[in-house]
Amino acid sequence: MNPDVKAVLLLIAVSASVSMCGLTGLAYGEEPAKNTLHEYLLSLPRHTTDEDEAQPEREQRLLEKAEAIQSATDNSEEQAWLTMTGTRESHWARYVDLDLDRCKGGHSGRCDRGRAWSVWQLHGTDRTGGAKAAAVKALETFRRGAKFCRSRGHDYWEGGTAMYARGDSCAWVEASSRVLQMRKVLGQIR
Repeated sequence: MNPDVKAVLLLIAVSASVSMCGLTGLAYGEEPAKNTLHEYLLSLPRHTTDEDEAQPEREQRLLEKAEAIQSATDNSEEQAWLTMTGTRESHWARYVDLDLDRCKGGHSGRCDRGRAWSVWQLHGTDRTGGAKAAAVKALETFRRGAKFCRSRGHDYWEGGTAMYARGDSCAWVEASSRVLQMRKVLGQIR
């Protein structure tokens, strides 16, 4: 038999074998690939106000946040920054996430006395558009601050984090610990 024909037949046999293995997995109902970011969010402790939240509801709510983060950016560092910021700003609390009256009404000073919304605690922005719009707005605010601070000689991540949290300064005592936490998140969601 011609060596070229043998090579083609071998290639076809290997391709068919690989395809069958893939189809076998589907036939046995193997689960689709997991969303690592979603799994990370689910691994975080519940906020004290969320103890009564049903697990399926929590899973769906946090899946929406993971998808919002992933739709806002393909950059894994920025995804880690959004994840860290959501954790530090709101602890992913349902009343903040859903902008319930406790948040938007600013009860007991919560949600910056009602001025902030979303798990990223946005100020001065339209409260509509849901999690995807909020993730994009949070990231745009961070990037704007980070670029400004870098142009003034500050670290991109620390300066941007400081400007995001403070609104008026590239230096903030908590910025370095937040960036360190961001790096830890990055290691877990990659």
